[in-house]
Amino acid sequence: MPQPATLPAATDSDTEPHLFVLYGTESGNSKIIALDAVKTLARAGLRARALGLDELAASELTKVGHAIFMVSTSGDGDMPYNAVDFWEALGADDFPRLERLRYGMVALGESVYEEFCAAGIAMDERLSELGATRLVDRVDCDYDFEVHAATWLEQALDIFAASIETDASAGAGAAAIIISASAEEGRPRHDGRIANKRVLTREDSDREVVHYSIALDAVEADAAPFDWQPGDSLNLFYGNDPALVRDIMARLKLAPDTVPNGAEWSIEHLLTHHFELRAISRDLVKAAAAQEEGSELGQMLVNSSHAEFEDWRDAHDLFQLLLDHPAISFEAEHLISLLRPLQPRAYSIASSPLLGATLIDLSVRTIRYRQGTRDHHGVVSGGLSQRALTGDRLDVQHVATPSFHLPDDPAADIVMVGAGVGVAPFRAFLQHRAARGDTGRNWLFHGIRNPDEDELYAREFAAWRDDGLLFSYDICASRLPGGGRYVQDGMKERGRELFSYLDAGGLLYVCGDARRMAKDVRTALRDIAADALGSASQGEFFVEGLQAGRRYRQDVY
Repeated sequence: MPQPATLPAATDSDTEPHLFVLYGTESGNSKIIALDAVKTLARAGLRARALGLDELAASELTKVGHAIFMVSTSGDGDMPYNAVDFWEALGADDFPRLERLRYGMVALGESVYEEFCAAGIAMDERLSELGATRLVDRVDCDYDFEVHAATWLEQALDIFAASIETDASAGAGAAAIIISASAEEGRPRHDGRIANKRVLTREDSDREVVHYSIALDAVEADAAPFDWQPGDSLNLFYGNDPALVRDIMARLKLAPDTVPNGAEWSIEHLLTHHFELRAISRDLVKAAAAQEEGSELGQMLVNSSHAEFEDWRDAHDLFQLLLDHPAISFEAEHLISLLRPLQPRAYSIASSPLLGATLIDLSVRTIRYRQGTRDHHGVVSGGLSQRALTGDRLDVQHVATPSFHLPDDPAADIVMVGAGVGVAPFRAFLQHRAARGDTGRNWLFHGIRNPDEDELYAREFAAWRDDGLLFSYDICASRLPGGGRYVQDGMKERGRELFSYLDAGGLLYVCGDARRMAKDVRTALRDIAADALGSASQGEFFVEGLQAGRRYRQDVY
């Protein structure tokens, strides 16, 4: 563990921060807006420092005068990976009062989840309970989190500046703050290589799922550059489709070797490796609409709800916007100022480090669809499927997910519910439990579309059932002639047995689609418990008890 470093007191310094921007992040979004906030605050004359919540002990908050928290929500209501220890400490009954702290909260989430922005909301409420003063009302950010956060910060600037000035006038000096020495490192990237690539679905299936084995460069014999566990994810970085980049440059009449003012690379390199071309920002759409006075584009921005704008954006990447509005044009500098940074895509790890710490298996569904006259592909999934070859190198990033790890108790019973590529972490779970010699029972509900097209590790799971590693293996195929079964149907069919299994202390793991599958699984479990306990309220109480006891664990997307 890196040793913490003590910063000198800020009382007599012109370089120490006026406030801290503290971020809790799972995928990096909160860190992005935290770093942007530091720049905005600097332009307003306020010195700020961005820190992850794993870089500052919660107890150090007693020394902080002003802070802005930017906290994302993981899964369906969990704290992000780098805030778990901070939150546990903050929730202690004997945690000291925070009367000195004046703060604001920016909560990030996705409204498709039932527990929208739950982590930020919970932390906001806890800080207030401990006596901290909320200077500005919390903002709950959905997909357009950059816009919401930036708007909130502009409104908060004067309030924070006035409070900081008041403290300075009163001679309130800052105490020494202890910060982890890794505070500037962030989550590092690592070198990876595609060691194996094979399609898991039948060639004529309407959905392609590909198994990739990613070899990591060992730091020493058989030692991975990071520690990972089943339940964690791996971020993959992959550039935009070169053909799409060429189409955009041709439409805007941008020479590929043009280097925008202040940039290190050419516009072709930037559009390929650094900026999102699929998910365009509202700011970019506004800038485009400003070039067409009275256009349908401007009316759409004014009159559409958030959901309607999201539906529109799903159908319009940057190139589609430019095709639909031929009068719109951007200079290179203006364009890149409106584009979002290109983000990695996270995939659940499908293997155990006990079988080889430097080789990580992934199951990746290839995103591809046709809209209008154009074929669309996922940036990473489509790029890997179409262009990547065995032996190709790519950057990877470890994403720890402590809330979805296996239980420490080797005798604990677990139930796993996964649909599609959602079974990937359960392959890793079973490999790991077998290698450790765990004695707890394992039960899997495996959702597939059609066993003839996309069995997705079904032969491995069946072999584990035959060997006794799987106590029970239920395949639920949803696209069979004459009707199919979903995982929630399989759960209900074995409701009494499943309730007894969980009531006796078993843990439930759910991985898959957040919009439908995860909600349907929860509803099914509530109904199963209601039947066993005699009332709907008792059924809901049982499910809430599993969640409160961290025996209902989700990795949904």
